[in-house]
Amino acid sequence: MSNNISLKVHTQATFLKEIEKIVKDQKVSYFEAVCDYIKSNNIEPETVPKLLNSRLKQIIETEATSLNLINRGAKRAKFNL
Repeated sequence: MSNNISLKVHTQATFLKEIEKIVKDQKVSYFEAVCDYIKSNNIEPETVPKLLNSRLKQIIETEATSLNLINRGAKRAKFNL
């Protein structure tokens, strides 16, 4: 009996590609795509900030601002999910 455990190694670039594919295919927000992806791939939420590049952070921040989830005038905080 063999254990076939597949371990995906993520870089910021590969993570972004996976998220962009989900956004395109499922027509969801980037934030929703990140949440769906980490849930379906059993990724600990604490590891996500390391996977977010500046482009993805900016996209999620823009989405959150447009939904009034964050204040535009507020001092920019560090992005910690």
